[in-house]
Amino acid sequence: MAQNKENNHTDSVLTREFRISPAHAQHKTMQEVVEEIEYIPLESSKKSEFSINSAVLVDKDRILVYHFFDYDNHLLIFDTTGKLIRRVDIPKDWLNTKKLFLDRVKQEIYISDLDYKTKTLVYNYNGALLRDDQILPYKTYGKIGDSYISYKMHRYRIDKNTPYDLLYYNGMEISDRWMHYKRDTSELLDEYDYHILFSEKLPILSTSYDYKLHFLGEAGIDSVYRFVLPKNLSVPDDFLDNKLYIGKKYEFFKDNPAKIASFQNHYHTPNNLVFKLDHHDFYGHGVTDVIYNTITGTLVNLEFLQPDQTNDFLPFFEKDYFFNNTNIVASDGTNIYTLVAPATLIEAYRNNKANNITDKFPASLEKILKNERYTDNYVLVRIKLKPKF
Repeated sequence: MAQNKENNHTDSVLTREFRISPAHAQHKTMQEVVEEIEYIPLESSKKSEFSINSAVLVDKDRILVYHFFDYDNHLLIFDTTGKLIRRVDIPKDWLNTKKLFLDRVKQEIYISDLDYKTKTLVYNYNGALLRDDQILPYKTYGKIGDSYISYKMHRYRIDKNTPYDLLYYNGMEISDRWMHYKRDTSELLDEYDYHILFSEKLPILSTSYDYKLHFLGEAGIDSVYRFVLPKNLSVPDDFLDNKLYIGKKYEFFKDNPAKIASFQNHYHTPNNLVFKLDHHDFYGHGVTDVIYNTITGTLVNLEFLQPDQTNDFLPFFEKDYFFNNTNIVASDGTNIYTLVAPATLIEAYRNNKANNITDKFPASLEKILKNERYTDNYVLVRIKLKPKF
């Protein structure tokens, strides 16, 4: 059982501390954790194909999928039933663009490149191009209110008192709603050491090696969740300061494959956090997806969340970690979403029937399961977690 503690951070940001032990994460059934589940087949056609690693965002009456592989960048806009509203082919000179975020108030879609371009393509929720020359601050990760969020690292100024800046921009100018986020370390960071993801309008910043999730508001960091892991799974307390480790992270994790490097793919729903415990040892420990209930302190291993009559004993995410390193693909602030291949659902359904487990299935999957349409598009699964379990 995790233990919770609240205290004031040195910069007056409220920090809540949680003690968790992934090895003791509970194995539960769907009905113990899930309030509602819905399978949404995304329309299958030549126009609507996308890869499992595509970016997915969900907002109100839209499901957005951005495919950016194989020199074929396109944006797919579906309604909430999975019907394709429009496919938007990205111009050839924008093929490196790989960042997708939303202005949920204005219902605008931004497609940009974090590294090479400051220009951004902006579409409305129906796929009409609004602007193709929108200029954004360097390394913009999203919008909150009227501000663009950028995370800037001082790569060449190794100074423990020099903060890394979490910047809020009004247009191209830094607004008065910005703050320094101090890493309290002299270690240099790179772009893979932090991640910003949105659950509806709520952005969360995670930073590697310190097991913290920072909840961002319109005026900066609202609060911080700090997780304390068992010693055998966590990096040393001085990992970011000790010269023994600086510049030698790869060797450290190679020698210590059980160590958790960071929390990734983090999403928030009411009273629940869903995140990935990332090991750098990809071929061994890989990753573990967990659900943490902030009311009870219950930690659930998502991989061992057992199907039951709640979802007609059908799978709700892919377990192939080698090809698919992302089980939870999106959150709208209320629900979390996963993608499942039709083949996975069909094989499970056939096995269930052979073992007389159930002959039921969600009505939305009738065509896929009865006609065994293995090559159909992925099925989006909407999961509403219980507020307390």
